Amino acid sequence: MSPSYVCLLPLDAGMCKTYQVRWYFNKYRQRCELFFFGGCGGNANRFDSMHDCKQICLGNSAAISI
Repeated sequence: MSPSYVCLLPLDAGMCKTYQVRWYFNKYRQRCELFFFGGCGGNANRFDSMHDCKQICLGNSAAISI
């Protein structure tokens, strides 16, 4: 899956209830935002840190085209 595609995926917190702090790229606001990941399911637009999110999504100009 390309970084461009990953960054355009919608937020998906998953179905479980472990509430892990993660980051995703909000394509409408063009920035990385914190969310609580349930621990299972979800999609690839999920990063362990804001730095990782920015590096993949903002470091790739194609990633922010809607």
